[in-house]
Amino acid sequence: MNNSIKTQFDALKDFIKSRKVGFKNGVLFYLYFFLVIIILGGAGIWASLIIEVIKGEGLHQNIYLSIMTFSLPLMTAFAIDVIKMDVDKQIKTILQIVLFFSVIICAVVFTIFAFSQNNWAYLPASLFALLALFFWWMVNCENKNLYDEDYYSKNRESENKLEQALKNI
Repeated sequence: MNNSIKTQFDALKDFIKSRKVGFKNGVLFYLYFFLVIIILGGAGIWASLIIEVIKGEGLHQNIYLSIMTFSLPLMTAFAIDVIKMDVDKQIKTILQIVLFFSVIICAVVFTIFAFSQNNWAYLPASLFALLALFFWWMVNCENKNLYDEDYYSKNRESENKLEQALKNI
């Protein structure tokens, strides 16, 4: 076999390796990931946990449903970002195939466990949430808006102008 031929697996592996973000260079990226994606995005999970603790009934259906539904918007964002990505056609095709099968499997598993009282539902729900977080990371780690301090200051200026306009009404 000729070693100069790059397989699709090798191309995907190289693409994933290229998506590392150093903390020093990506502080805003990490803040966005943890504060917005995990904490705010997971608000339904946190609310379900609090409700289950307050009720004390021990029914866990709401928690794993919240975990499953947490992954859906991330997968949707992944789908949109893959379409807009400026990468090699081979990588884009692989990511689209992975996305397609992930969504199909997620839908089937979600349907099977949606009304179940089975604690095994936590396994696929958690795996899909982790997979969705991984996909989000892969696609957004080079999103320049998540690194650019000027981008955030421009948004703050726009918010201030909007607030002033609303006060003048």
